[in-house]
Amino acid sequence: MLSGISSGIPSVICYNGNMQKKVIHTENTPYGLIEIEDRMIYGDMIRFLMVDGNPESAMYLDDEKKYDLLFPYMQRFSYAFVCRPEIRNTLLIGGGAFSYPKYYLEHHRRSRITVIELSQTVIDLSKKYFRLDELDIEQKSNLRIVCEDAFTWLKDTDEKFDWIINDAFIGDQMQGRQPSFLMEVVSHLNPGGIYMENHVSARSGFGARSLYRREKQMQEYFDSVTKIICDEDVSRFRRQNFVLTGILQEGTDGKD
Repeated sequence: MLSGISSGIPSVICYNGNMQKKVIHTENTPYGLIEIEDRMIYGDMIRFLMVDGNPESAMYLDDEKKYDLLFPYMQRFSYAFVCRPEIRNTLLIGGGAFSYPKYYLEHHRRSRITVIELSQTVIDLSKKYFRLDELDIEQKSNLRIVCEDAFTWLKDTDEKFDWIINDAFIGDQMQGRQPSFLMEVVSHLNPGGIYMENHVSARSGFGARSLYRREKQMQEYFDSVTKIICDEDVSRFRRQNFVLTGILQEGTDGKD
């Protein structure tokens, strides 16, 4: 199961007993217990999509900040446009509450994004509680939502993308991190394409093994691999978000 409820663990979000919390929806699904809750954090009212107690996605409730990104790792995704300003066709695996797609559609009006989300329940809740149904006509025309397993969908399509993002989680478990999935990703990238994935790991010690293993795997498929640390202040031995980035050279479809 490769496409699921998205996002990792936002290391900068801290709760304490003085913060307000209001649960507005609870639902059991095949992928875990979903809770939608509003919290006041540092003066901002924020709505969270929680799965089995893990924050999966979030949205500011203030109209002026409704497209702002709360989680630092999502903010790091914009590195792709520094590398390739001409990105026009993006695939996101793991939609969650569609925080990043909404940001993308607002800030890159000439670009299209396809979002694969395994859970129809999450898609429906995103429309009802996370303003996905409030996108304007231009934004809606540049958004395609697919409710399917990502690996199956990729095997069945010949479509290629400038940029592919893997932000698929079920609860706190990363999805689609097998070497076979990298092969499928590369086959669906245009020459010069970019692949990013949200990887949760420690920076050092026993807990960092999956990070180093994944970097090595990606180096077998991409001409350049970069590890972006999302919070330097977190202990090297605590789990945090990293954005692993693989880039193909212009004129190539990946390493031989």
